[in-house]
Amino acid sequence: MINLLIKDFKLMFSQNAKKSEKILSAVFVAIFVLCFVAVELFIFTMIINKVSTVAGGKEAFLSVFLFIITVLMTVSAVFSAKKLFFDPEDIEMLSNRPVKSRQIIASKIIILFLTETVSALVFVYPLFIAYGLKDGRTALFYFTSLFYPAFSFLAEAGIALLLVYPAYLASKLLKNRPVVKIIIASVVLGALAYFYSKALELFVNLAAGNGMGTLFGSENVKKLNKFREVVYPVNFLVDIFIEKKIVSFFIYIVISVIVFAVGVTVTTLAYNYVRNVSFTVNKRSGGKKLKVRSVIKTLIRKELSLLFLSSENIFSYTGLIIVQPFLLTMVLRAMNAIFGSGTMAYYTSFIPGFNAFVDAFFVIIFSTTIAGGANRFISTEQATVKNMKTMPVEPKIQLIIKAALPFVFSTVSLLVSVIVLAAAGVISALYAVFIFLLADSALALYIAISLYEELKIRHGVARKTGLSSAASYCLPIAFLILSAAFSLAGLNPVLCFLTGLLIYFALTGFGIYNVYKKSGTLFLGLEAVN
Repeated sequence: MINLLIKDFKLMFSQNAKKSEKILSAVFVAIFVLCFVAVELFIFTMIINKVSTVAGGKEAFLSVFLFIITVLMTVSAVFSAKKLFFDPEDIEMLSNRPVKSRQIIASKIIILFLTETVSALVFVYPLFIAYGLKDGRTALFYFTSLFYPAFSFLAEAGIALLLVYPAYLASKLLKNRPVVKIIIASVVLGALAYFYSKALELFVNLAAGNGMGTLFGSENVKKLNKFREVVYPVNFLVDIFIEKKIVSFFIYIVISVIVFAVGVTVTTLAYNYVRNVSFTVNKRSGGKKLKVRSVIKTLIRKELSLLFLSSENIFSYTGLIIVQPFLLTMVLRAMNAIFGSGTMAYYTSFIPGFNAFVDAFFVIIFSTTIAGGANRFISTEQATVKNMKTMPVEPKIQLIIKAALPFVFSTVSLLVSVIVLAAAGVISALYAVFIFLLADSALALYIAISLYEELKIRHGVARKTGLSSAASYCLPIAFLILSAAFSLAGLNPVLCFLTGLLIYFALTGFGIYNVYKKSGTLFLGLEAVN
């Protein structure tokens, strides 16, 4: 059983890095989580202090956010369960092992429980702390709140386990329908971006104190509390942890255990079926006439298929470059509203061009982060590295094609985004030019460094991403801080942008030259996997 738990843990968090790198990564994750919880607690406390002026406002706010978290955790549980139960390599490996089905299911449920409850605790507990501080709760309240994720897991996982097999079937159905996948991904990401923008708008209004009377007026609070009374499982959970109703506790346990048991039963039956069924490959009869193309055109078609037809890239890259203009517009509007109102407006007034620096920072971060969804240039090849090395095409030409295509598509998305931002009045035309050049230079540098990191992969050890992470996050942060400091010291914001642009151009040119120079030797050192 312990071996199964270790295997499933590795399945969820697969890492081939060295022990020192794992420790360093764990430290960074811990620091990030602590910072995230601190920011979350600050925001929740600020909002609860404002909504508490309305009778029942605290409870309404708590219920709304708990419901949102429940929905997010249920969706997360569906994806986690799909990976745990229906990973093809895992199923194939366990099919040849004398392991009882109930042990396999138990191991996967335990890992699902641990991952989901820990994740939920990060989101939920700061909310309970903020509520408890405002409501004057005792230490017992904070202790019992620690068990909220475990209780909510019963309902969330039960629903997720009912949905995981249909999700698996849907993914198989769409596997060979790339156009449909791109359309669905665009629609889903567009919808998520829309709801994200509404949540961001709500947060901005709450943070700035705008429309508080309308948003959390007595009528809306009554509606939200009525909504809370009927929506499962938040209705019972709020009664249990806030109102301390024993009857709700027993009702919730009965309903949730039934839902969870049905979910486990359905998933177990589905898992055993998938595990035992013999998959046959239907070979299509040859009727298509093969077209003869040049090697370069064939390479480009192959890279385009990896870029746009891969299931991994549909949501992590293809869909995101489509919705990037909308996402950036919503985020930058919110950021400008935050820094342009209240106390923040007073402080930022001492730094000319501060909003433009912040806008440039977010555009660079968004562009490089999205490009990260298509930067596995060598990893995606897997067993075809041998073909790359025997192909009658210069290695550097192959690598240029690999890096150039995502750069071109990311640049097009970036250009459209900047034009939309300028047309919507979020940024000025002058700053739009600087921001585009900065972000495009950052993209080129990031992609060049990512290619270098991919070429350095050896002996199956995971890629080291320190340089690309620095290019994606540290450089934009340095640009923002230094530009704000120079502007505060009296330097014209345009000169700040020009200085940043020259530094980025120099770094990008240096990076591309060095990667190009070393790429041939590094390519020859790649290991072909048979």
